[in-house]
Amino acid sequence: MSKTAKWLLGAFLLLLAAALAVGGVFLKQRRDFRDAELTMGTERELSLAHREDGGVDLRWPGERGKDRYYVEVRPAGDPAGEPLYSALCSEPGCTLPAALPQREMLELRVYARASWEMLGHEEIRLCGDPISVPVFLACPAAEGLSVSVDEGGQQAFFSWTGLADNSYRFYVSRDGGEPQLLGILTGENASVTFGEGGDLPVPERGETFRFWLEAFREKPGLRYPGVSSETVSVVREDLLGVTLDLRCEREDDSSFRLSWEETKGESYAVLRQEEDGSWTTLAEIPAGEERVYHTGHLPPFSSSVYRVEARGGQVRPSGPCAVEPEEISVSTGAALAYAAAWGLEELDIFADPEGREKIGTLPLDRAACVLGEENGFLKIGTPVLCGYVDAGRCMVDLPDYIGGLCEYRITNSVASIYTVHGVPIESMTGKVITGYEAVALPGGGYLAPLLYPTAQKLIAAALALAEDGYRLRIYDSFRPHEATRSVYDLALEIMDEPVSEEEGALTYRELMTGDRYSLWDFLAAGVSKHNRGIAVDVALVRIEDGTELKMQSDIHDLSWHASTAANDANADMLSRYMRTAGFGTLFSEWWHFQDMETLNSLAPPYRSRGITPEGWRKDDAGWRYRCADGSYLAGETREIDGVDYTFGEDGYLAG
Repeated sequence: MSKTAKWLLGAFLLLLAAALAVGGVFLKQRRDFRDAELTMGTERELSLAHREDGGVDLRWPGERGKDRYYVEVRPAGDPAGEPLYSALCSEPGCTLPAALPQREMLELRVYARASWEMLGHEEIRLCGDPISVPVFLACPAAEGLSVSVDEGGQQAFFSWTGLADNSYRFYVSRDGGEPQLLGILTGENASVTFGEGGDLPVPERGETFRFWLEAFREKPGLRYPGVSSETVSVVREDLLGVTLDLRCEREDDSSFRLSWEETKGESYAVLRQEEDGSWTTLAEIPAGEERVYHTGHLPPFSSSVYRVEARGGQVRPSGPCAVEPEEISVSTGAALAYAAAWGLEELDIFADPEGREKIGTLPLDRAACVLGEENGFLKIGTPVLCGYVDAGRCMVDLPDYIGGLCEYRITNSVASIYTVHGVPIESMTGKVITGYEAVALPGGGYLAPLLYPTAQKLIAAALALAEDGYRLRIYDSFRPHEATRSVYDLALEIMDEPVSEEEGALTYRELMTGDRYSLWDFLAAGVSKHNRGIAVDVALVRIEDGTELKMQSDIHDLSWHASTAANDANADMLSRYMRTAGFGTLFSEWWHFQDMETLNSLAPPYRSRGITPEGWRKDDAGWRYRCADGSYLAGETREIDGVDYTFGEDGYLAG
């Protein structure tokens, strides 16, 4: 073999060996490439974030490397179709374009990718276990969050719209404080209850609860945080009802407590209806304060209509108020509280309503202020003393005690009326009778005392008459003995005088008695039932028109024409009502009625001197002192019973 052949053979063998060596390396590397593990690993969660330009940033766990990952976006349920988008990624993330469908369910696939190239040959592998997740690319959001409230039910209902696989973190913030997570929700509605046992307390006045949703999508292999919704607010007024449910409770004989439910509105106005139908605002109570109004002591036997309005706030479109106003009527009966009272004699004042411990004396020249009744005793008081006196020895002022149940016309205190069959007795008519000097009050009205047990019988008669359309007009009640004696003596002086200057005119005696009676039959010479506070002189008035009913004679007619034997129908009717209530009659006077039961059971003493209004008086505003002429001390300091008292310009005791 020639040297050339040998050289060629050697070269061939070398080339063959080299080829075999390269081929071995190729095959080994190819085998190693194919056999190498290719996986997305154990952390297989896709994280999405929405971009302002509409695209979506996609991230997953992994390392950087050239074209290390392959991403596909396909329609969900179409694994073999053409991808809507694909990309090679050298890092664990990419940006999906905004042009991809946002509100259609898509499938995201992320593959680990490997490539091998040798001798012009290239192979590519994708992992067999890609991360595959169905998802909407639209940013998770709660759109159109709104709230409606069950008025009065203290429950709020929230609704919104969002994509089907959204979830929502539901937050509340109280007056801008730290957010509180109420729960994680799915769907498109939620509710919150307020109050005891509810999800949240009821907001205080002026406090705002703000609610919002934070949307997100989370499922195995996916985390897609979204955006927060707009906030909606709930305040206390939203949760309140629209019914006041006005209630009235009696506090004592003549005062009431009005109360109502909390409702919508910024304040509550309390009004009272006047006689002409108009309304007077008595108080305006801000929302959040106690919903209570105390009427104070109302006049006895009176009726009032009160109205409560909720004002301001969430006013109804149909009217000026937040809720429908409500009205309530109250009526009073007899009212001892603050009534003036006088003793028939000097009365012991006791510390207790059993009369065990004496603490003072009620003088005859003072009016007591009644505060109540207990165990047969009247509770009386002054700014420095409170005690009890025997109610069976005490007269109460009828205008204070029963008010408008009767009318009062105590003529003996202004212009007395004494006639004999229509003929005035000049010396006795149009006068202020002795003992009545302080009975007519300067502001109008009269004092009209009557023994307390007798006053209760008078109430029964007056109520029965009122049911049938009549009212008692009281011409006289308590009459001091000095007045009784004065009237008798004045009458006695003129008994034998002629009633006129005409020749042959009858004398007062002849006209008065008709040869059947004497002066004693008409006027007491000794102690009268009036002197004991157990008798009244009354007439009848029609409530409808205020006219006084005609009787067989005028009142205080000192003649036989006034006797009950001559009663006409009206006088008989009056007598019937009074006798049914427990009063006895006097045969010579159709107008006179007396409480013989009380006389026989209690034997009340008689009082000689007249009464005055002087004494301490109390009302809801405080204590005042009324003088004997009926005026009140004001703007001065005065010593009373050894104690200096200072009175304001309004007449009330200062301090």
